[in-house]
Formats: sequence, structure tokens, C-alpha cells
Amino acid sequence: MPTSHGPVHRRQPREQTKRRTASRLSPSGTRALGVFSVLLFLICAAAPAAAQDESPDDLMYDRVIRKLVNDRQLKTNALNVSVKDAVVTVGGEVENEKLRRRVEKVVKKVKGVKKVVNNVRARN
Repeated sequence: MPTSHGPVHRRQPREQTKRRTASRLSPSGTRALGVFSVLLFLICAAAPAAAQDESPDDLMYDRVIRKLVNDRQLKTNALNVSVKDAVVTVGGEVENEKLRRRVEKVVKKVKGVKKVVNNVRARN
């Protein structure tokens, strides 16, 4: 004898909830992203302008200092350097005459240097 279990209940499918994904931003998120993009653009656009504000003498000063500090023979950063119209003046003290000449040689190799005024003194 067939048994009756009563009415058959089928599960109703769950209502799918809406999920936000990274690709779907709220209006305020979109606005924030837009503002960020504009700021990033302005910073990137201003960077070359800031670099152009430096004079050729300032750029040359930076190059000369880098060359002197990185030179293995000189091993000093106790030199005074100034640049005006591509004329580099160097002062200070080094151990010997050989290093004094080395300072001038290193500075002359820097691109754009027209003249070197070597006021460096040798201790020995």
C-alpha cells in the first residue's frame, strides 16, 4: 500500500543577493577615483616643470659633486664647489699634490664644464 507523505515541498531557490565587486563602484567611489586620477596627472605633469626650474649651473653642481664623492682615489667629501656660467671653482684640502691634480681632472670630465678654478690645497 502506497504511503502518502503529504504534500511535496520543493525548496524555493534562494534569492541571489547583490554583491559589489571591484569593477562596480558606488558613485562616491567613482568620484574618489576620478579625483585621485586628476591629482596623479597633475603631479606627473608638474615633475618635469620642477626639474626645468633648476639652472644649468645647479645641474652641473650636482654632477660635479657626484663625480668627486664617487671617485675612489679622492676618498673625500670635504671640498667646496661652486658653479657660475659653467666655470667650476673647487676649494678645500687634500692629502697631496697628486690628489689636488686629480680633483681638477675629475671636474674637467663633467659634461658642460668650460673651466676649472682649482683652489684646492695639498697638505704635503
